[in-house]
Amino acid sequence: MTTVNEIMTRHFVTVSPETPVNYVARVIADIAIKIVPVCDKNRLCGVVSERDIVTKVVARDQSLKRTTAKMVMDNSILEIPSRTDIVEAAKLMATNRVDCLAVVDNKKLVGLLTMNNLLKVSIALASMVLDRLEITSPTGSIIRGN
Repeated sequence: MTTVNEIMTRHFVTVSPETPVNYVARVIADIAIKIVPVCDKNRLCGVVSERDIVTKVVARDQSLKRTTAKMVMDNSILEIPSRTDIVEAAKLMATNRVDCLAVVDNKKLVGLLTMNNLLKVSIALASMVLDRLEITSPTGSIIRGN
């Protein structure tokens, strides 16, 4: 049995809830990542994605410098313990149509489980998740997997 602990991303950048969104956007661009975890004293509060910045700040003509991560973050990210079997984690990702899970032990963010992590160990598990994800086409329409 392979666990999430064995394949998760351990090195990641976090920001505080008070971090200005322009800094979060710079982190996303510089590191080429999709989401940035928002933590308060190593405890996960939520995540900010590129989409959050575009839809909640740019599209509404809000200030990137005055808007904080807390104001735009999604606090509904799914959490799993690091000892979770990767098959169970992949099922959770597929069922909830997400491509990232927060790995939390003792209320502390210890890692992220992403599609890239799954791809490295099992194309079949990654495919199962991809089949369920919603993907936005270049025209803006939503393409759903099975």
